[in-house]
Amino acid sequence: MKNFTGIDSPYEPPETPDIHLDTDRGAIERSADLIIDFLKKGHYLKPG
Repeated sequence: MKNFTGIDSPYEPPETPDIHLDTDRGAIERSADLIIDFLKKGHYLKPG
């Protein structure tokens, strides 16, 4: 696969990510809450 990240093309982190999680410093529950809040605010998930 040509130009496939992880195969023959390196991973390049985004310059301005939509969400950033410090998974090595916080509890997994905190990261999960941040992801769910992000998805709800972006209308990817319905509240409730």
